[in-house]
Amino acid sequence: MILYIEDPTQLFAHDEKDKNVYLSLPSGGVVCAEPLSSREYSICSVISTDPRDYMLIQPGDRLEVTLKKITK
Repeated sequence: MILYIEDPTQLFAHDEKDKNVYLSLPSGGVVCAEPLSSREYSICSVISTDPRDYMLIQPGDRLEVTLKKITK
């Protein structure tokens, strides 16, 4: 497993009010993201065994989430 984080000291920092969101990847990995607004997130860390995940997502990248209304 590869652990790719921006700052290694994050492993030792224990903040009681962890507002980070953990998102599952299709490959089985996990992305830790910090909410910047209601629709934008900043990637904090990527934990995955698939090397392709590290080529697509890096700490510091920003994700914009758009919601779609699903009709039947």
